[in-house]
Amino acid sequence: MRPGLLWRFWGAILEVVRESWRRLWAASLAAAASLLVPLAVGAAGSSAARLAFVGIDDNIYECGGDCARPRCVTCRVQGTEARGAGARLVAFEQPQDDGAAKFAWPTYSPDGHRLACLSSGGKQGRPSYGVYVYDLDKMISTRIFESSTERGIYLFWLPDRERLSFLVTEPDDRLTLMLAEARGDAPIRIVASGVPLYFDWNLKSELLLHTTVTGSGPADRVSLMNVTPTSQDIERVLSRGNAPFKTPCWSPDGAHLAFVASEDDIAHLYLADRDGRNPRAMTKLMVGESSFVWAPDSRHIAFATAQLPPHTVMDGVNLLDVGDGSVKRLVNDDVAAFYFSPDSKRIAYVTVPPEQPFYTWNVIDLRSGKSRKLGSFLTTNEETLAWHYFDQLALSHSIWAPDSSAIAFAGLPIEKPWHGAMPQQPMDTPPPGVMILPIGGGKPRRVADGVLAFWAPVAVANAPAATAP
Repeated sequence: MRPGLLWRFWGAILEVVRESWRRLWAASLAAAASLLVPLAVGAAGSSAARLAFVGIDDNIYECGGDCARPRCVTCRVQGTEARGAGARLVAFEQPQDDGAAKFAWPTYSPDGHRLACLSSGGKQGRPSYGVYVYDLDKMISTRIFESSTERGIYLFWLPDRERLSFLVTEPDDRLTLMLAEARGDAPIRIVASGVPLYFDWNLKSELLLHTTVTGSGPADRVSLMNVTPTSQDIERVLSRGNAPFKTPCWSPDGAHLAFVASEDDIAHLYLADRDGRNPRAMTKLMVGESSFVWAPDSRHIAFATAQLPPHTVMDGVNLLDVGDGSVKRLVNDDVAAFYFSPDSKRIAYVTVPPEQPFYTWNVIDLRSGKSRKLGSFLTTNEETLAWHYFDQLALSHSIWAPDSSAIAFAGLPIEKPWHGAMPQQPMDTPPPGVMILPIGGGKPRRVADGVLAFWAPVAVANAPAATAP
């Protein structure tokens, strides 16, 4: 990684990104205006796909079809609106607070019919943090959680589609994992606490957990917990000690689980049976923090290691064949994040070009081994945060359209390399936009102003051709 250039660049813009798009691209991004790519107007992605994104006004928007007219899910509604001839008048009910609430991290349910998000604002002069679920078909909103001290930072639907887990930060900076049914009167359950805290759920309501436990000293622990309506017990401890990675997870078919553990200060990627039995080291890992994601067909695992602090850029991407244990080198460039397509045939990945303050989307075909550049772009703070935790988010959020035809991202595309010194004087530039980028070729299509976007994991038969709010 080239920390001097990259972190000088981000130090100048990260805070202004969070507050207002009008200040987002000031100072070091000013010269980007002359490099913007003209945007195509063709559609990409399945016509039955749904896309949710965070607008520059901190509201959540959602659309189906070609996403030509996104509807605002979290905007305050003046009066009511009808859904079709003869339909009863319904509207999303929004949180009542002292000022404008901010919404973040939209998360589709596994069937794509509901959308959860986090909120932050003020209520009676105090901070107010919440978790909301929106029924996209009935246009009904439900508040699942509210607190003045515990702020939600991550959402994860359980595979049963009826329960939602979420991470909150406590006043002492400790992380707590909570679990609730996706209805307003449901009790909220504390499942685990610790720092760090990464996890995955399976269909049997078992929790695969990576966190830190205290004893003679803090140490990483990867464990398997059985969560029932009346109990939650550790069934098996898979590893103790140094575990230089983030997220353990089951294979999509539920047959195996994967995690990283160290023995004699050497880290390996391990596979075990679905219940944690018969762990076996599959491949040795480089020194640093490793990340991995399963292919949706469960036949491969892509993995990479960030060797230098702050562990934000990884040294290429490798592919493990789960069947025969062979490892293939896929990418040699510095990589910020990588994502399997839903059909398991490709991997989209973000590279960090040398000495350039922008990023590049690429895609590699796993059968041919050929990679192709999709385009370069300036990014948003929200996108870079998602990249840092991409292996956890891969279990709950998708940048891929469900038919594997396109990816979605937020930022500003550019068409040629950035040469010379970074500019010092601010100038007006366009706001960041939500882009749909076709994998088969073509320019990205701008959907709307926005800072972060995710697809529903499946196509939804009655996904609406979205209307304006």
